[in-house]
Amino acid sequence: MKQIYDSSALDIVPMSDGMIFSYCQDKNDEHMTVAFKMISFESGVMTNVTPEFYSIAKFGTQYKTRPMQEYNLVTCKIADLPDGRTFYVADNGEAGMVDMDDNPVWNGQISHRGNQVSGVAATGNSIWCSFKDSGVLVRYNARTMRDELRLGGGRNPVISAPKGIFIDEDGLMKVCDVSQCKIFEIDLNSYSMQTYREFDEPVHQYIKIRAYEFVLLDSGLYML
Repeated sequence: MKQIYDSSALDIVPMSDGMIFSYCQDKNDEHMTVAFKMISFESGVMTNVTPEFYSIAKFGTQYKTRPMQEYNLVTCKIADLPDGRTFYVADNGEAGMVDMDDNPVWNGQISHRGNQVSGVAATGNSIWCSFKDSGVLVRYNARTMRDELRLGGGRNPVISAPKGIFIDEDGLMKVCDVSQCKIFEIDLNSYSMQTYREFDEPVHQYIKIRAYEFVLLDSGLYML
């Protein structure tokens, strides 16, 4: 495991030829200054990029006219569906979906027992949301936005504090469990579950781009 950046890293946004991550540049009791860096897989070089570049990578070239630009750019979570729709949810639970032409097709609130979404991912006609403080993963129908399935919760849950989630092309969902310092792998065809990776500290986010795997831990951003 190779460290790419230190503990000031905040989130990772994948790109086809690399990734962008945000980090805390400066912080005091009342304010945090966030900056952004890009890593190119072709050159291996890390460069500074603008907030606009980050926004384009995360929300698309027309991000200025998209409804999610009204929210915190770093903490707003999005998931792109195969048919071109984009789902988004803000820290306060305000959520919505737009089609490929940015026409709104749904808006509402997403929460679980008063707890807010900690991670999102989409596959097929389903949107998965994790709720760290509820200890559950919820699958929503992307047409009706009704919940169809819940994983976790109960008296003896396998997953206790799910945060970042990532679904690959094989239908395998990686779930970062903050309290157990583990990444779980769930087969979305059978719902069988196994431990994928285990760490010595909380893990917040996992992504895979091409053959490269990255995790965001308390101590920083790493390549597996």
